[in-house]
Amino acid sequence: LAHRMLTAGGEIVTALLAEGVDGALGEGLAADLRRTHPEVEFAVHRGGPSEHPLVLGVE
Repeated sequence: LAHRMLTAGGEIVTALLAEGVDGALGEGLAADLRRTHPEVEFAVHRGGPSEHPLVLGVE
């Protein structure tokens, strides 16, 4: 999904992980983006309870 969102352009990807989501999800996404889009900055933030385990934003 992050790759598709970046096709329109973007410099920053932000991932918000809901409470209880394994941090490996954010780490894996960060590793993938470093490999495929090294020009993009990436940040992971932890959120509280949510029905959405992962929310992505691209700027």
